[in-house]
Amino acid sequence: MVYNKKVAVLCNGPSRSAYDPNTEYAYRIGCNIPWTKVDCTVILDPQMANLIASDRSLIDCKIYFSDNAWEHVKDKSVFEDIFLGTIAKTKKGMSSGNMACMKLVELGYKDIDIYGADAMTTSDIRSNNVTKSYTRKFLDSDGINMSPNWRTNWNRMIEQYPDVKFNFIKGNGNVKELR
Repeated sequence: MVYNKKVAVLCNGPSRSAYDPNTEYAYRIGCNIPWTKVDCTVILDPQMANLIASDRSLIDCKIYFSDNAWEHVKDKSVFEDIFLGTIAKTKKGMSSGNMACMKLVELGYKDIDIYGADAMTTSDIRSNNVTKSYTRKFLDSDGINMSPNWRTNWNRMIEQYPDVKFNFIKGNGNVKELR
């Protein structure tokens, strides 16, 4: 089914500062622990899944898990009421944002605003400061900048789905807390 309504992917990079919670969207999908209200989120990493399992107050929406994250969840019963399913990581180096966007495409959406995807809104991705990601409030960074892989995967999606409008919204990086 094709949906003509605009939807949003809310990634965790500093460019999320452009997001306005008053903008009307048919659906909002987050990444990891969302920094604002979303309809659901995508959990990619096993560490994040187990962190949420140990403290359910961190999340108030439904969840799609990567196959790997779901496989490593120690107590699946804590997710009974919010589990939406699993998503296969189809390419190496995909981010939760890449996977969230792929889910929207899979669901038939064709007009997608993407916030916080700094790999696509920063000119020098080698210097992209991943420590400013909202996710780093919950998990320590291993210091690896995956932005080049994330950008490669965004570009693959754009090429693979020419009928989908991928709108990367660049903020000023002056992030305010939203809920």
